[in-house]
Amino acid sequence: MSRSRELITPLARAICALHAPWNAAVRLTADCVKELQWWRDNLLRVNGRPIRDTPLGSPFDSTTESDASDTGVGAVTFVDGTSVAASTLVAALLALAPAGLTRRAVTRRARRGIEFMAALPRYLLAASSTLRELYGVDLAISALAHLLRGGRHKVVMDNLGCVFIMGGVVPPFATGGRAWGEFVSGGSPNPELQRLAVHLLDLQIEYQFSLTFVWVPRDLNVRADFMSHVSEMRQHHYRLTEEWFAYLDGLWGPHTIDRFASADNRQPLCPPNAGRFCSQFFHPEAEWVDALSLSWTGENNWVFPPTHLVGSAVAHLRACDASATLICPEAPWAPWWPLLQRGAGWARDMQRVVPLGPASAVLEISRQDRRFFGAGPVIAVRFGRS
Repeated sequence: MSRSRELITPLARAICALHAPWNAAVRLTADCVKELQWWRDNLLRVNGRPIRDTPLGSPFDSTTESDASDTGVGAVTFVDGTSVAASTLVAALLALAPAGLTRRAVTRRARRGIEFMAALPRYLLAASSTLRELYGVDLAISALAHLLRGGRHKVVMDNLGCVFIMGGVVPPFATGGRAWGEFVSGGSPNPELQRLAVHLLDLQIEYQFSLTFVWVPRDLNVRADFMSHVSEMRQHHYRLTEEWFAYLDGLWGPHTIDRFASADNRQPLCPPNAGRFCSQFFHPEAEWVDALSLSWTGENNWVFPPTHLVGSAVAHLRACDASATLICPEAPWAPWWPLLQRGAGWARDMQRVVPLGPASAVLEISRQDRRFFGAGPVIAVRFGRS
């Protein structure tokens, strides 16, 4: 009997609350207070505005294609068409570009696209595709927000649920044949999806930009789909051990920038250059996303490229007449190996070559990635001043 009373009491209390007088005391939850505070702070921003702006009525400053796989998320943000000259994304990239990078080079990068990828956290590996994809686009927009400021941007996704939740543009078949404007949607009863949707709206308010979500078929979203699988390829998941880096930095340093790195494995450079790195994929802390598009002149470069890019890196540092410490495998079989030799010895601009030892001993590297280095030793090569 007592157990039945325990079950009935909450229901009875809820019914009584529904029939309470209008001036009865109401206990507000923390989420309710947070929602009220949001409306207090933002009501003037939305007062008098239509529920939905015309979604496709004017050019966009950028387009972001986003997708999620079973293991990661990916996005590509680019500018196309006639909007390049006036794009807020191009203006933001110009303001942040390293010295010496021309407007043409920055515009070319914006057209080609800024690529973003990240591995899914463990707790989302078994989540629904809608939750994984909304998490992915939230992660990408959070990283890019400072570049989107003040603009009007399109987000392309192949997940109908995400586009509905964000109040986006959906095809007629998804709305029973009705026109998009007749079907007002947005938000989700799922707390986690709703939290992500609200965070995306908060980002738009904080950075003063707008997002229009648009659904496309999966076969038109292949580049973002590829990026969502990139995390499986373990890009830049190796580096020289800190002990060996400290030795070489004391010998030929201080080095001023890590040219081929990620936020997770950049080398601990000394101040004021601590944290400086270039990345293959976009990261808000990286100086740029393509080290080979920058001039290396005037820097003491730390260069540890993927094996297949060693030849390009050597050619680039010579073209820039730059000082650099190059880390690479000792690989006489590699097509770039002749670039390091002259006759029977080393090339003249190579001041010193230091054998470091096998990859398993001198690199922080997974067993999976050791195959890129073989069984031979890793070497450090000094170019330019000592």
